[in-house]
Amino acid sequence: MIHTMTDATLGDGRSLKIYQPDPARDLEKLVTFLSGLPERERKNMRYNVTDRKVGAQRLAMVDGVDHWRLFAEVDGTVVGDATMDRSLYQWTRHVADLRCAVDPGYEKLGVRAVLLKALVELSGAAGIERLCSEVLDSQPALIATLDSLGFTREVVRKHYAKDLTGAYHDVIVMSNDREPVWRRLSEKLEDMDVQYARMYCGE
Repeated sequence: MIHTMTDATLGDGRSLKIYQPDPARDLEKLVTFLSGLPERERKNMRYNVTDRKVGAQRLAMVDGVDHWRLFAEVDGTVVGDATMDRSLYQWTRHVADLRCAVDPGYEKLGVRAVLLKALVELSGAAGIERLCSEVLDSQPALIATLDSLGFTREVVRKHYAKDLTGAYHDVIVMSNDREPVWRRLSEKLEDMDVQYARMYCGE
């Protein structure tokens, strides 16, 4: 299993730690973070993030081969969570799906960009060439973020998803090649004055 650590200094001077969660130790951190997100964001997620059983299953999937997950932590508190998954089908092994959630209080400090950049760097070593994300029509801020990273809207699936309140939503599939995403994230972090202290990957 690949273990990843990134130390960064945010624009406001606070230290940010990015790391791969431990399924045996970090379930409570995951549930606490996701449960604390605004209701409008939680209801748009693909599963009930307050369900500990589902959270445990998702953490157990992390293998550094087909499933990746990274936490962002400030002063011992998780402020961001990002995942990258790819299909087992051979014809789409070069494609991975990105997801990212960040505490609204840290949204403008570069946490999302640091998390995504760490995942994109891992994707290169895994042979992933294209990145995609499925978003709901009720997530304009997320759509704008993907737009800024050069993701294009490939297809809209009408009434394809139901949120946790039972409301139907269109699902927008967006994607871009890995290299331009990495470049745009690097530029975004430079503009935000986010400084990396170190990064390493190992067994």
